[in-house]
Amino acid sequence: MTYRVIEGFYDLQDPEGKSFHLYNKGDIYPREGLEPTEERIKELSGKGNQRKQPLIEEIPEDTEEAVPEAPEKEEAPKKRRSKKAQ
Repeated sequence: MTYRVIEGFYDLQDPEGKSFHLYNKGDIYPREGLEPTEERIKELSGKGNQRKQPLIEEIPEDTEEAVPEAPEKEEAPKKRRSKKAQ
């Protein structure tokens, strides 16, 4: 099953290098290569975690919702040149 992160959190049961894996709102849980237990899924989708609120929600398999793409980055506005520089 696939889940969507509804509140950003650090997964304290998923050490990744020197820190824990960060999930941002809108990310897919679990990350690639992680197979969480049913108990962990219940903990994160209910109020039985340290934050006492659901952090993930199930994405129903029958929906046509695809894995979300990374948000497009807006280009910074171009700087105007002063009349002196022209």
